[in-house]
Amino acid sequence: MSIRSHYVCRKHSVEGKVALFIVYVDDIVITGNNYDQIKHLKGLLAKEFEFKDFGQLKYFLGMEFAWTKIGIYVS
Repeated sequence: MSIRSHYVCRKHSVEGKVALFIVYVDDIVITGNNYDQIKHLKGLLAKEFEFKDFGQLKYFLGMEFAWTKIGIYVS
C-alpha cells in the first residue's frame, strides 16, 4: 500500500477567482484570490486541527518567495 505525501485541491468560482489548498507531508499552503473561500477553509480546518497561520509564504519545498507590488518572485 502506498501513502501519498502530497495533495492539491483547487476551487474556481464563476467570477474567475480561485482558492488553492496544497499539502506536502506536514506543510500546508492556502492561497489564491478568493479571500472568502480561503477564510472559510481556514475556519473549517481550525474546527478540526490545531495549526498556525504564518502569513505570507516565504519558503516552501526549498523555494523562496518574494512579494512585490508588481508580482511574486520565486527562486
